[in-house]
Amino acid sequence: MKMNNMENIGYRNLTNDSRQGLADACVDFIKGQHTAPFFLFASFINPHDICYMAISDFRRNTGEKIIENIDSKTCEAVLDLARKTGDINAFVEENCPPLPANHQVPQDEPECITQKYVNATPFRAYVREKWTAAQWRLHRWAYCRLTEMVDKEIGVVLDALREAGMEDNTLIIFTSDHGDMDSAHKLEHKSVLYEESVRVPFIMNYKGMISEGIVDDTHLISNGMDLFPTLCDYAGIQAPEGLHGRSLRPLAQGEESKRWRDFVVTESQNARMLRTGRFKYCIYDSGGHREQLIDIKNDPGETKNLAEIGDYKDILDVHRKLLREWVEKTGDSIAAQYIV
Repeated sequence: MKMNNMENIGYRNLTNDSRQGLADACVDFIKGQHTAPFFLFASFINPHDICYMAISDFRRNTGEKIIENIDSKTCEAVLDLARKTGDINAFVEENCPPLPANHQVPQDEPECITQKYVNATPFRAYVREKWTAAQWRLHRWAYCRLTEMVDKEIGVVLDALREAGMEDNTLIIFTSDHGDMDSAHKLEHKSVLYEESVRVPFIMNYKGMISEGIVDDTHLISNGMDLFPTLCDYAGIQAPEGLHGRSLRPLAQGEESKRWRDFVVTESQNARMLRTGRFKYCIYDSGGHREQLIDIKNDPGETKNLAEIGDYKDILDVHRKLLREWVEKTGDSIAAQYIV
């Protein structure tokens, strides 16, 4: 978002730094004088720097110069902690997480994932084909270290809020724009509709209003749709009409809410996903095995595609119908060209 556009909708930019500098800028703001309620939005970059592990490894092995920006340098600094031990294989065995149970490429994976995601970017194709188990495990370890880095930065902001005496009357929401494949199905990065990529954290804290330690793993929510109505609700502002999302305040506060949604839809560049309570349906815009039906309850690692199994035809048809109706309701002209 350009600076003038931010100012036009009421924002004031505190810093262009998305690392420790952002945490420090937030602290300065919190310690300032406040005569009215405020909305502070802090967008930290990490663990996003992990993407440069694959990018840099590919460039090194193809004779290209690695990209030297703050993102790649941060990732390299983390990896250097392992490299300096001398025996990288011993380091991996002693320190790195094991491969996930769904590390292998699943049978009947939609071909579009290979054609328009993996092969579309050379480094993604390279790591899926060439990386060893040790490299994938090191990738998982580095991702954890970068997550710890941003945890510390967020902690700085939360400490400042507490020290300023605002902790008890401030709604705090932690969420993310996407996940990371984290070596599942021999993939890293994002964009695909596997759970590792589309599931994101959504944590709410408001002392005295939201009970501590409550985990809601029943209701289907979407931070893209539900965040704005939720903020409006807590701020006492009427949300604009026509939004597809709903306020999460009743769920967060344990109140009785009207009938919640039965499904949630997610979009990617080349596919659409519809998730119900138990099943997940994806359809891609091209290639073989375009449709994917997963029993998330019994197959959380998404290793078996049920879309082409006759016993699941009725379930498949229900999910097709729900997606068609959603595409029509939301005016999704792109998906309308390839949904069934």
